[in-house]
Amino acid sequence: MSTFFPAGGLNADVGPWWRVLHSSLEAGADIATLRLLHAVGAGPMTHDHCVRMEQALTPDVACVRYDPTSLLVIEPGVTDLEVLRAAQKVLNVTTEQLKIWRAVGVHDDGLDFVPLDVEHIEAASGENNPSSLKHDIVLTDAEFSYFPMWDVHAGEIIGYVCENVWNTGEGSYVSEEALDAFFAKHRHVYALDKEALHKAVAQAQDFLDRYMFTNIIVPVHYSTMSNPDLATLFIEACNDGVWSVRDNVIFEIIKVPSDVDGDTLYQAINALTPFGQAIWLRLDHGFSNFGAIPMDLIGSVGLGFQYDVRSSEDIHAELTSLTQATREQGCTRHAHGLQDMDTCISAVNLEYDYISSVAIAPPLDVTQPEAMAQPSDVFRAMLKR
Repeated sequence: MSTFFPAGGLNADVGPWWRVLHSSLEAGADIATLRLLHAVGAGPMTHDHCVRMEQALTPDVACVRYDPTSLLVIEPGVTDLEVLRAAQKVLNVTTEQLKIWRAVGVHDDGLDFVPLDVEHIEAASGENNPSSLKHDIVLTDAEFSYFPMWDVHAGEIIGYVCENVWNTGEGSYVSEEALDAFFAKHRHVYALDKEALHKAVAQAQDFLDRYMFTNIIVPVHYSTMSNPDLATLFIEACNDGVWSVRDNVIFEIIKVPSDVDGDTLYQAINALTPFGQAIWLRLDHGFSNFGAIPMDLIGSVGLGFQYDVRSSEDIHAELTSLTQATREQGCTRHAHGLQDMDTCISAVNLEYDYISSVAIAPPLDVTQPEAMAQPSDVFRAMLKR
């Protein structure tokens, strides 16, 4: 007999991960790969417990707090015994204190579970090995929008930025930063990059079919391009699909960390260069390792602020920092997803060359792409400064 547990417990304080997981299961992901862990006497579960569970298992495991006293292990790809051993180690409990359930049904507000016999798991020595998820969680609920990127000096669109976001319901959206439990795994990130490539290339081809000669800025995570196996797969996908739109594609390596290895970044740029007219970099917040960037190979360096909830003062400070760090190198700068006109004006005054913002123009209506976005009168006047 199954038992229903509401996601988040009685207060249902689960965050956007529940929307993503729920949509994934509705789309056909294998629910049998989800494990709920509860340890009697272990106290409240924390984010640190999740991190340690992931570290104790495999790189493909994700873990979230299902409710204040339980952890949900997502896509384990490991045996029940391995989950049991990791829980004993991380939570510092005995076998008798642990309760483990397998998910068997999904509702709008939680999951049905059946209990597993912990003693039988130990006796079976891990023979029960659930299959992997059939669908990557990260792809299921992603929506791909195309935001116009404005050339500040020319006063015109240089192209459209392909951005993936997640609808959490009731008109609310989040970026992947709000869903770290699902995007900490490089294989998941690669799957997202490949889907973004597919969507962006299709949109670029649609532009050409309509005689609209503009660019698509295609994101690919640094973690994908810095992993030799995943980079090879991504370049193979580029080779299969990009050539027909090559002259209308700009690749942007995103989430470039401050500890980036210069040689690895150089190799990533060289690998992508044949497939686009330029390579841009979108740096992690707080990036400072500018010596690792081969500026002569880069079309622009920039920052992303899509759904950024920080204060305008913090965002202005980061925009200023990038300008100061790169001014002497003479490189081009860009800013994604600025939230309001004041911030756009600040970016222009700070010598940013390209800007995208819903305050300037909304994302492309892909159902009627002939209606090219136009800046507001305020922004037009600002561009003439």
